[in-house]
Amino acid sequence: VISLSGNQVPNNSFLHDAMNLFLATFLLLSLTRRALSFNFTSFTAGDNRISFEGAAAVDVSHAIELTTSSDTISRATYADPLRLWDKSSGDLTSFATNFSFVIDSQNRSNYGDGLAFFLARPGHGVTRAGRFGLTTDDEMFNSTDHPFVAVEFDTYQNDYDPIGTHVGIDVMSIRSVNNISWWSSVKDGKTNEAWIRYDSGSKNLSAVFTGFKNNTRILQGLSYVVDLREYLPEWVTFGFAATTGSNYAVQLDSVDPKKSRVGLAVWLGVGAGVACGLGLILSAILLRNRKRRHKDRHEIDVGMEEQLERGSGPRKFKYNVLARATANFSEENKLGEGGFGGVYKGF
Repeated sequence: VISLSGNQVPNNSFLHDAMNLFLATFLLLSLTRRALSFNFTSFTAGDNRISFEGAAAVDVSHAIELTTSSDTISRATYADPLRLWDKSSGDLTSFATNFSFVIDSQNRSNYGDGLAFFLARPGHGVTRAGRFGLTTDDEMFNSTDHPFVAVEFDTYQNDYDPIGTHVGIDVMSIRSVNNISWWSSVKDGKTNEAWIRYDSGSKNLSAVFTGFKNNTRILQGLSYVVDLREYLPEWVTFGFAATTGSNYAVQLDSVDPKKSRVGLAVWLGVGAGVACGLGLILSAILLRNRKRRHKDRHEIDVGMEEQLERGSGPRKFKYNVLARATANFSEENKLGEGGFGGVYKGF
């Protein structure tokens, strides 16, 4: 689990959607069941483990500044490619990532474009702003020449997008295969967290992330079943792409550098502990009735307490875990009434 204590957003004055990268770790559950991980607590300009593209660079505060002006696209990726699957055996890799970030429009109503965590073919160069730099205008909805899979945190509504800010899962297209409206609080510049996980067994790519509704922090989530072997090569590059749209202009003089939170501050983190934490958060949304359907009929008469002890019946969860997963049992997450009270969905 990544601790963010001692890490602060630098008090620099940039454009509304400037992006800084503070701390990064990544975990890849390899084909040999050994974990490949790395951790960055700060960055230096000469660190060759990180590849910078576009306007990305390490600033004086040892953070990665991703964007600095309008119509800008930048990337921060791990320098070496990673093996996503084994062509000879067909074995597929599981992975997980966790990151915290701030998108601050400094109370402006016009902002864009957002941030995307992506996996792509090595050598996949940036294309243009407005597409997260992942594809071209000709291949916006079928990116065969630039294959990629991404989770986007989109702060600008294009014609092909749902209404408002949203989080989406993109597979070879910037039109998301699944998306959800995101309570992002961009104008307030609050800190968000995200957990992204791919399970090679179920082929499930899932994202859980925070938002702010009525000034209350909530958890949201979405998932999509996809066999990454059908879209991505054996070896992939991965990282983060950030873009700003034409609505932006540099506002150096209008911002007090002592008070401003700079655009998008990102802490990236992945690890076994994070993956376990993600599993805990996801448990309320991913539990299925599959086990119940396969139980022998005589188990119906087994007492509830005995089932709990054996672990074959309903799961026990702590109250604070359930409250967090259901946004404190909010009415928005209420599915209906059951025999013993309200039934809620949890993320």
